[in-house]
Amino acid sequence: MGLSIKEKAGIDDVARIYEGLHLTESFIRNSVINPGSITPDLLKEGDKHYGFCDKCRKKKEEFLPLG
Repeated sequence: MGLSIKEKAGIDDVARIYEGLHLTESFIRNSVINPGSITPDLLKEGDKHYGFCDKCRKKKEEFLPLG
């Protein structure tokens, strides 16, 4: 998948972190395992989504380390 027009212009494309109404599994995994690889704007958008979406929040918890 190539870059979106926004990404080509150097702008974070928030739509790219979604798959339908939910966050993509790759975004969720990266936001837990390697948050430094995601720009602050996209992390902020993901955090807003976790605030109201139980399904994505539960997926995120699956990637959190135990303990």
